[in-house]
Amino acid sequence: MKVEILDENPEFDGAHGFEKRINDFIKDKKVVDIKYQSNCSGFADSGVHATDYERTVLIMYEDKKETADKPVVEKLKAEKVALSGKEETE
Repeated sequence: MKVEILDENPEFDGAHGFEKRINDFIKDKKVVDIKYQSNCSGFADSGVHATDYERTVLIMYEDKKETADKPVVEKLKAEKVALSGKEETE
């Protein structure tokens, strides 16, 4: 399994660019899970104030070429059986 962390960049991504980047990234991957986090923080000092928003996504995935349509565990079981020379039983 691999992970990728993407941060939203409103200046770069535009209105729906963050979602597009996520969809572009996962289109050729077998997604295991996606975790999303949103954070809002603000501050005020001497009459100056600002608000900062941050959105981050953690994508857990397997490459399709890596798993060859089989979950990693099943692939490892098959390799173990092949190395032992025995037939797989369930």
